[in-house]
Amino acid sequence: MNALLADRLQESHVDPITFEVIRHKLQAITEEQAITLKSISGSPVVTDATDFNNGLYLADGSIVTMGPQVIFHTGTMSTVIRSIIANFEANPGIREGDMFVLNDPYRGAIHQPDVSIVAPIFANGRRIAWAGSCAHQLDVGGMSFGSWAYSATDVQQEAMLLPGVKLVENGEVRQDIWQMIMGMTRLPDVIGLDFKGMIAANNVAIHRLHELFNRYGIEIVEAVMNAELDASEHRIRERLRMISDGIYRARDYIDHDGLENRLYRVCLAVRKTGDSLIFDLDGTSTQAPGFINCTWSGMKGALLTGLLPILAPDIRWS
Repeated sequence: MNALLADRLQESHVDPITFEVIRHKLQAITEEQAITLKSISGSPVVTDATDFNNGLYLADGSIVTMGPQVIFHTGTMSTVIRSIIANFEANPGIREGDMFVLNDPYRGAIHQPDVSIVAPIFANGRRIAWAGSCAHQLDVGGMSFGSWAYSATDVQQEAMLLPGVKLVENGEVRQDIWQMIMGMTRLPDVIGLDFKGMIAANNVAIHRLHELFNRYGIEIVEAVMNAELDASEHRIRERLRMISDGIYRARDYIDHDGLENRLYRVCLAVRKTGDSLIFDLDGTSTQAPGFINCTWSGMKGALLTGLLPILAPDIRWS
C-alpha cells in the first residue's frame, strides 16, 4: 500500500483490512448488478452480446466501480449523472427512490440506442452515491428499424431523445413516462424487459450499499470509495512515469457518412509528460452532415475504452 493511500485511510480511521474488504464488496455489488440485468433482460444484445455495463458512482458522478463488459457505457454514465445533477437538481429534484432515464448524446450518452438508467443513493437524508445501468436497446424509434438511421440529417430523425427524465419516482415507475417511451419504440416488450432489468440492477446496488452502511458506517464506506479513486490515480500516474515522454500519434479514416462517399479523418496525438497525458484531436475532420459525428461523451468514452485495458489492465478503473 502506497504512503498516500495509507495517510488517507489513517485520516478516515480505516484500517487496511477493512479497506480491502469494502473495496472488494463494492466490486461484488457491481457484479451482482450485471447478473440481475442479464437474468431479467430478454434481449440478445444483453444476454448474448453483453452490450451493457453497470457501476457505482460518488455523489458527484465520479466512477467508483465499473463492470468488465462495455467500458464505453460506464465511462459515459459519469457524464450522464453530472448532466442530471446540472439540469434537474432544482426541478424536478433528485430525491430518494428516484431513477432517471437518459439517451441524449449531447447530455452524456454515446448514441440514442445506449440508454442509461441511474439512481441516487441516499442515507440519513444525504445523497451519498449513485448506481447506474446502461444497455444497448434493439430499437428506440426514429426513421429506421433498429434506430440506425444511415440517411438521417439531424439527431431528431435518428431516435427518441430522453434528456434525463424521472422514470421512477419515490420507488414507483411513472406510468405516463413509461407508456410514452414504450410508444416510441417498435419493440416495447423487449425494451420494457431491459428497462425493468436496469431498474432491478440499480435496486440491488442500493440495497447492498445500505447493507455496507449498516455494517461499517456511512463515513467508513465513503472514505473507502474516495480512497479507491486516490489509489487508482496514484497507480496510473506511477505507471505513466515509467513511460518515455513524447508524442504518440495515430490517424484513421471513415469513408462514408451515411449520405455520400466522403473521406473523414480521425487524428489523435497523445502527449505524455511526466505523469500526465493530453489527448489532442487536432486535424480531425469537422462535423459531417451524416450520422457519424461523435459528441463529447462519446469521445471521452472512446478514449477511456482504448486507454484503460492497455495502460491499466491491473488497476481499478475508477
